[in-house]
Amino acid sequence: MKKLILLLLFIPLVSFGQQYILMADKSFESTELLEVGVSYDSHDLNICFAKDEKHKYIVVNVKPSLDDYRIAGKLKLLLNNGKVIILTSMPHRDFVNDRARAMFTLSDKEFNNLKENNITEFRYSLRFMAFEMEDFSVENNIDIPKLISFL
Repeated sequence: MKKLILLLLFIPLVSFGQQYILMADKSFESTELLEVGVSYDSHDLNICFAKDEKHKYIVVNVKPSLDDYRIAGKLKLLLNNGKVIILTSMPHRDFVNDRARAMFTLSDKEFNNLKENNITEFRYSLRFMAFEMEDFSVENNIDIPKLISFL
């Protein structure tokens, strides 16, 4: 009976977070894709966290006002402890279903920092074709440490 109870308690831990996201031609285990907020220009920003056998990532997903916008440049994360994480490594970028999507690599130190501190603001850039980048800022409304605790 004790083994059955332990098994039933363990099943939700194993099955939670077993989602995948497709970037380019590779799938990554990921958290749920969640909307964190809306920028002043009505771009809704969705994020998820993903991993493969070597790295952890944050994936940002936004619906730009025009189809030729792409996520470009750096992703800046303002934490609730006042520190800023600046992500520059973008191994994959897509435009799918009218949404621009980019994957940024997180170091182990950055990922561990996110386990302990919530993101209060996301700052990202969109580039229209070959023109200059436009910066956008979105305040976070989800609990990041809780989201990534199962990844």
